Order: sequence, then C-alpha cells, then structure tokens
Amino acid sequence: MPLRRDGRLQAFLVLGLDRPHAWTDAEVALARGTAERIRAAVDLARVQTTLREERDRGRTILDTIAEGFLLLDRDWTVLQMNPAGLRIARMDAGDIIGRNHWDVWPEAIDSEAGRMYRRVMRDRVAGTAEYRQRTADGVEIWCEVRAYPTADGGLVSFFRDVTERKAAEDKLRAADRRKDEFLAMLAHELRN
Repeated sequence: MPLRRDGRLQAFLVLGLDRPHAWTDAEVALARGTAERIRAAVDLARVQTTLREERDRGRTILDTIAEGFLLLDRDWTVLQMNPAGLRIARMDAGDIIGRNHWDVWPEAIDSEAGRMYRRVMRDRVAGTAEYRQRTADGVEIWCEVRAYPTADGGLVSFFRDVTERKAAEDKLRAADRRKDEFLAMLAHELRN
C-alpha cells in the first residue's frame, strides 16, 4: 500500500498472508485506511519530536542568558523564571513560581516598573523601566526591566541588574558637579 503526499511516495505498507489471497475492495480500503493512520501517527511523532527539540533549545537559551527572564499569566501568576532571574532576585524558584507577582514583590506595585507592567498588560504594547528594589536579603539594587505582551494575555519580562552602571553614573554626576563648583569658584576668584 503506497503512502503518497503531494504526489510523492513517502513510504509503503506491506501486508502479506502465508497463502494466496484475492484482496477484496473492503480489505484494500481497510489497508489504505490503516496505512493513512500509520502515516498520520508517524507525522505526529515527527512534529512532536521537532516541538520537543524547539522547546529544549528555547529552554537552554533562557537558562543560559545573563538576563533575568520572567513569564506571567494574565492573572499575574509567575509561571517561569530562569536561573539568572532567580540569582538577581536572590530568591528560590519555590518562593516565586506559582505565586502572584504582586505578592512576591509588593514594593513594586507603585514603582515605575509596576506601572509599566500594568500598562503593558492593559495596552498590549512593550515597555521599559528602571527600578530600584530591595532584595529578599536586604540588598538594594537597580534593575532595567523590559516587558512584552504574550499572545495568551500575559507578559514576558527580561531584566538585568544595572546597579554598577547606576553607581558609575552617580559618580560621574558628582564629579561633574564638583567640576562646575570648582570652575565657579575659580571664575569668582579670577574676577576678584
């Protein structure tokens, strides 16, 4: 029984008996139907294998990136967080996964990041924010947060610790302020 798709032979099903037999139309139809079901099962198995490989590849990417990754459903339940996100948050997966985002991070409710998350969820348009937070162990960090709407009504967020960058920016501003004060004092002295 040949199995064709788009006019091309893909496989065939061989049926045999130990004695001569004249195949009836009903037996041929049964064989053809069986062959089609086998082909559909093989196609489904191939698709499932491809999907598993894609899922595993995506999981590997998310597990190895340096940025935190957070997946929320439409009800703000945390569905997933990658190892980098857990490291940045200084929390364990059991403290986060399956819980409401606002219960895990209540301090974020009225923050720039919290407002951005609600805007992304409501308007279904990506957003970005910087957010200062106190981690579970009491350390204060700055995070740059980007959020994107998902097709199922939730959102996905990528975030990274930018505390060192913010400290460097503060040092540059302080140095610039000291320079301006020095130049103002020097100009005053020169006028005198």
